[in-house]
Amino acid sequence: MTWMSRSRCPVLLTGVVLLGCSGVVDTDELPTVDLSGGPAFPLDAHLESSAIAAGEYTFEELFEAGRQLFHTPYNGLDGVGISRLPDGSPLHRFSVPPTGGMGGGMVSSQSCIECHNFPAAAAAGLASTNRAGDSNKDGMPPFFQRSTTSLWGNGVVQLLAQEITEELQAIRDEAIAAAKGAPGSAIERALVSKGISYGKIAATANASGETALDLSGLEGIDVDLVVRPLLWKGLAPAVRVVTVGAAAGLMGMPAEEAVWFPPPGKEYHPDPDGDGVEREFSVGD
Repeated sequence: MTWMSRSRCPVLLTGVVLLGCSGVVDTDELPTVDLSGGPAFPLDAHLESSAIAAGEYTFEELFEAGRQLFHTPYNGLDGVGISRLPDGSPLHRFSVPPTGGMGGGMVSSQSCIECHNFPAAAAAGLASTNRAGDSNKDGMPPFFQRSTTSLWGNGVVQLLAQEITEELQAIRDEAIAAAKGAPGSAIERALVSKGISYGKIAATANASGETALDLSGLEGIDVDLVVRPLLWKGLAPAVRVVTVGAAAGLMGMPAEEAVWFPPPGKEYHPDPDGDGVEREFSVGD
């Protein structure tokens, strides 16, 4: 059956995307999606964190597993896409953000490499992978856009942040210990690590050993003294946090560790996105 002519191509955007605006098209020749092969998950089984901790995988095996997980285009049988939002409400897929209730973009990818692919794998993405956000969460423009961030070097950045975090917290703990040895005196310490100053902290203890911290002198760091160098504005301390969020928010494949911690007031559900697939990524994955 012939149903579209060249003259209507500019109007029918869906036809442009699906059919390439190639003139007259016979629907009998359109390709079909075959899911008879099952899920696209690339490994024989999910990676188990207990097995990783026990040293049952070599570094090379883990690296190769990570490469496959990153590059695989998953399908609906793996859990791509969602049928409802975490609060249980239905997802209206054709508004950005959906129903004005999300601060980020909507499910849009089948693989990590779709968004992290320019100029090479694990780098940033093209303009087509930008995320649209809604600061006011009212579903109305203007929306702000953010480019996909590059993943290059993030592991080193995370390790450096962890070292700084540990050093700053050690300074805090030493100040607390010193304060307990001098009840009633304010023990002040400079928070410096790797040549970077994060202000100062002061600890005071009473005669019973109870301590109080003066955090008013902190500079450029939260009160927990955790350095968070990742995401656009430094909100995440580890690559894992970013990965879990992107898997759920952009691929509709929540990792099991995200499922374990439902939103406030909601009960645990093994399939919070309602797509019929559970344990889409394991902790080990």
